[in-house]
Amino acid sequence: MCNQEKEDCTRPLVSVIVPIFNVENQIEICLDSLQRQTMKRIECILLDDGSTDRSGTIAKQYAERFPDRFSFYSHKNMGLSRTRNRGISLAKGNYIGFVDSDDYVEDATYERLYKRAVKEQAEVVYAPFYIEDALGNGSVVGKIKGKNIKEEMIEGGTVSFCNKLFQKELLIENGEIPDIWFEDFAYVIPLLTKCRKPAYVSTALYHYIKREDSIMGQRRNRRSLEMLKAWNLALENSLPQYRDSIRINILKRIPELTKHYFLYQKSFIDAAWQYASELEQESVRKLSGGLLVWIEREHELYAKGIASRVFVNGFGKGENEIQQKETECQTLFLDKTEIVVLNESTCEWAMRDADLCQWYHEKQYARLAKYCALQYMSRQGGVYIGDFVEVTGCFDYLRKYQGAWAMLDEETMSEEIFAAAPESTILKQALVQCRLSEKWGEQMADILMAKSDKEVRPGIKKSRENELCLSPEVTVFDIGTQENICVRVTENGYIKDGQKQLELREALRKINAEKWKQEILKLRKEKKELLDSTSWRVTKWLRKGAAFIKNI
Repeated sequence: MCNQEKEDCTRPLVSVIVPIFNVENQIEICLDSLQRQTMKRIECILLDDGSTDRSGTIAKQYAERFPDRFSFYSHKNMGLSRTRNRGISLAKGNYIGFVDSDDYVEDATYERLYKRAVKEQAEVVYAPFYIEDALGNGSVVGKIKGKNIKEEMIEGGTVSFCNKLFQKELLIENGEIPDIWFEDFAYVIPLLTKCRKPAYVSTALYHYIKREDSIMGQRRNRRSLEMLKAWNLALENSLPQYRDSIRINILKRIPELTKHYFLYQKSFIDAAWQYASELEQESVRKLSGGLLVWIEREHELYAKGIASRVFVNGFGKGENEIQQKETECQTLFLDKTEIVVLNESTCEWAMRDADLCQWYHEKQYARLAKYCALQYMSRQGGVYIGDFVEVTGCFDYLRKYQGAWAMLDEETMSEEIFAAAPESTILKQALVQCRLSEKWGEQMADILMAKSDKEVRPGIKKSRENELCLSPEVTVFDIGTQENICVRVTENGYIKDGQKQLELREALRKINAEKWKQEILKLRKEKKELLDSTSWRVTKWLRKGAAFIKNI
């Protein structure tokens, strides 16, 4: 009996699950914050998910130094979700928290969350959190203002695992965390709908550090679209009476998501339009009218804009060369892409035109292909991809515009890539210029200069007639953006100097980022040493007294 009582008294009340993967420069800050936790009956489960740096070694050393606080496990890389699932199965506490190994928490985090859970007999305790950059600049997000905690958490709260304390039984009832990106939305939202008793702590306790190499930082990765899958899973697995609240949560995110994941904004707008159409009238009133109008307008622009049709030059090309270009262009758009190869067969009409026939015999194949593409595009719309353009990103976001043009530099328009919706007046003028001059890009720039209400240069999105998109993200050379979705290459296959400049600037940026990262780590270590020093603790009351006198 005595042994059983002793076992109960030493069993942890809270288990904190810490998945670890390649964070050797940040993990000590995280583990130090967990070691300083004021709650005594707490275990921290460190799970090394196949790290290839020193992260696992550092975590194991902490477990050896502080065996009463940390336990260490390692396994082959299996991803964040499966690692968290393993942590849940190992947890001994009645309540479970989650910490990402490149973040950190306030010293009293789990004592405060647990006390609130016990006081209110809550299954989930929610708190806002700090979101910071690597320099420590940031703000508090996720605050709840109303009295209906559950509804507010679902409609507008943050869905992260890390700013919450969960009753273990509720996690087990909710099943395993799905193995997808943005698994927090897919899992936490349904769990919140099933939570019978939530609680709220108004003080931010968790510090989330934004990093460029995080999932949220991978803006160009097509796995970002798994967010759509996460939304659908959340709706499917939640209690029906809360589905409108979930749709409201999603719709509020859309404007920011379309900026952050701009390459895939069409997919987010399409999903938003669907969710908005499914809302009950009472739920519609909870959203700002401006948001719904904006979603409807964006959806309409995409419906009327550039089609997912690609024209490529097949004149004078071998079968293998054409097939390679077709394969490359299949990834241009997310939905089915129609590839039109411009050659003697598809452009038979051009062979009956004396001027065009002369171009063909003179082997001016690129010029002929551009003219034929413009003819087709003036009726059908689409995108022309030249011989020396290599696609590096998704073109979906361009589809809401009436026209898209690339720039070689701040003044010169490219002839190698252009796009338009059907019946574009600019395309009709481009046809004339293309026929008159081999260097029609320069003449086109003059035409657009006259039509636009602003100087034509990268960054101007549309003309007064809504005809033109000069998007810096489409540039084939580096002219001030890192979001190029294509590059121009030479006949020998070497990327020209614009891309080299881009690569050089990226290398310099990484060097500077690493320099500042090391400086920050040094300052944080010095701060920790100061806070732990005897002189700082001894003078605590003097500082408080001085602050009190100053306020008086």
